[in-house]
Amino acid sequence: MLIGKNGIIGSAGQASETTKDVSEDEQLKLAVADALIYGTGTLTTDNVRQGLISEFGENKVTDTTFTGTGPWTFKGERKTYTIEKNGKITSEGTTTPQTGKSTLEQAKDDVTIFEKKETLEDKYGNKVVVPEGFKIAEDSATDVTGGVVIEDASDEPTKGSQFVWIPVGDVKTASGTENIKLSRYIFADGENDKGKDGSTVLPKGTPIEKGSADIPASYMVPITATETLISNGTSYNGFNEVADADVYEAFVSKTEDGGTKTKVETTGGYYIGRYEARRKETQITENGSDEIYNNITQPLASSTAKGMYTGKSFKSDLMNSYAWDTALVYLQTFDDRGEKGTPYSYQTSLNKDSSPDTKGTKELDPGKQDKICNIWDLASNCNEYTTETSSYQGAPAITRGITPQLRTGWTVSAGPFKSYSFRPLLVITE
Repeated sequence: MLIGKNGIIGSAGQASETTKDVSEDEQLKLAVADALIYGTGTLTTDNVRQGLISEFGENKVTDTTFTGTGPWTFKGERKTYTIEKNGKITSEGTTTPQTGKSTLEQAKDDVTIFEKKETLEDKYGNKVVVPEGFKIAEDSATDVTGGVVIEDASDEPTKGSQFVWIPVGDVKTASGTENIKLSRYIFADGENDKGKDGSTVLPKGTPIEKGSADIPASYMVPITATETLISNGTSYNGFNEVADADVYEAFVSKTEDGGTKTKVETTGGYYIGRYEARRKETQITENGSDEIYNNITQPLASSTAKGMYTGKSFKSDLMNSYAWDTALVYLQTFDDRGEKGTPYSYQTSLNKDSSPDTKGTKELDPGKQDKICNIWDLASNCNEYTTETSSYQGAPAITRGITPQLRTGWTVSAGPFKSYSFRPLLVITE
């Protein structure tokens, strides 16, 4: 670790002349190298402090920025770092730069392409986990309530694909805190659905948590995460979730944090496609300039969504009902449309006719565009498959989208039709 041309001491010597030009991460590595030199291979509180001072300056290493007796914590301008006794350095982008910008805003301004998974914060302290190979999109909001958009900046041919962060848990705002709970929901009709007291009629669109309950038996068999695609509709057997097992478990199994949280809750959110699925020839994308990926069956939509990204710290999959419903709660809570009128859970399609637009409603007049918190066409353009399947053999697939029961129920179909598409999601799994 210490000796040789490529060891810490050797690397520190080679980089000593360019310290001012390297990133904060590299300065931390040099500081630890300095500390190891001072301690002849052993890290102590005194020599770690001295190493930090040598690289960052005494005015940057205060009782507030440097704490601990091993492991040690150093709060830099861009990140908070943990230095282990063996010299290992880990970091989170949780500090606010001295420029006054949040780490999220700074990453957007810098057009930072992340080489590994990174946690950023918006100006209110809400976390966003950006996976490797992505950057913050040029037109992204800089706070979670407005729709944080990430963009694939490295992988061909998915480069340019965009996804929007759906926060889960407490979301801090300028005026307080809202809670977005991960669950399945129905949404009050404004006439019949009542509150817990049994007498007060809930306002139209009010989320009513249902979890796995109250899904019509004719629409669902017992939910099982499986890699097996659905039956072709010739029998009632084999109608299972078409979800990726790891992704589905991340939404439903409370295995994190001592068994009290799911993986998605621990991460603090997940991503959904900014658009209905697009394609470039036969390749799925989430690039708004590409054509709608429609006229597709649910099994093909499932396998296509799963195959969008593999071998990463995250997985892609077809939207499931937990992801869909929780996203709706988020959108209704932070609805940024001008004239809101009807709650978004009851929004009807804004298409100019019954046929979907090849590039979604973004091609229509502003008054006919379905955009909310940087997400396009969840309520318009196409019906969208989810991972759920029906026990009705004539129409085994579940779709959500532009039907009258847009958010308060389920519709079944067989497909393929030109009005049927899908939307991928991303979940941090590592």
